[in-house]
Amino acid sequence: MVGFWWVLGCVFPGGGVLSLPFAMSQCGLVLGTGCLLLSAVGSAWTLSMLVDCARATGRDSFELVGHAAYGEMSRKATIALVFLICWLTKIAYFVLLTDLMVPVAELIVPSLHGLGPETIRRIVVCIAALILSPMCYKSNLSALSFMCFASVASVVVVGCVVGIRAFQSFGKEHQ
Repeated sequence: MVGFWWVLGCVFPGGGVLSLPFAMSQCGLVLGTGCLLLSAVGSAWTLSMLVDCARATGRDSFELVGHAAYGEMSRKATIALVFLICWLTKIAYFVLLTDLMVPVAELIVPSLHGLGPETIRRIVVCIAALILSPMCYKSNLSALSFMCFASVASVVVVGCVVGIRAFQSFGKEHQ
């Protein structure tokens, strides 16, 4: 059963799933599929190279593989790049979370309608940051090991809602 959830976690990687339909609609079916396949091949090739380098050097982290390949400066550069990608990913998820949670917040607290849209967005992102921040500073991430199930479940719910809405408007003219 764990293998099933792991496969679902690979198939539904997270917030990027929500932007994929838009990207495909902008590129078209042929170019969009080609770009998606090129990205998949590039990711698999890069992962394969990283695993090969880790096995060849006997190192088990990005920064140690960088250190084994090019020395201390490379180790520091690798740490900086990993930090940067994590930081940018966090920003992307906060933008996505804010976009998804603002309508929910307005539904739960109708008095928010009196505030400007930018103020509501800032309030929602601050509350989300306060709730999620403690999880980011744990010394051992094993407490978060089952969060992948919540992630997959949320994507499945969004997929079901989109499917239901599509089925409801099937055959009707739309803009």
